Amino acid sequence: MPRIKDEAFGVALVEAMAAGLPVIVNDFPALREVVEEAGLVLDLDNQDLWINAINSLCDNKNLREIMGNKSRLQAEKFSMGKMFDGFFKDRIDF
Repeated sequence: MPRIKDEAFGVALVEAMAAGLPVIVNDFPALREVVEEAGLVLDLDNQDLWINAINSLCDNKNLREIMGNKSRLQAEKFSMGKMFDGFFKDRIDF
């Protein structure tokens, strides 16, 4: 179980998602925003939820594939080009 309670934008998370890995994150606003519906967002302090989620992924290849595909698609929203465009969209008149 992760022990980080405050985390900025999840670069490692986006990298894992781009690689097509299923992701499980703690219920922290920045991570929740990155994952959206593409992964599992769990209460950091609920050890049973984490154990069940990890076991489900280990035991279910179909679930891993579905979540991995969703992760890959979600990660595309955070490409450098899209992030650059989003940052400058309201600041510069293209």
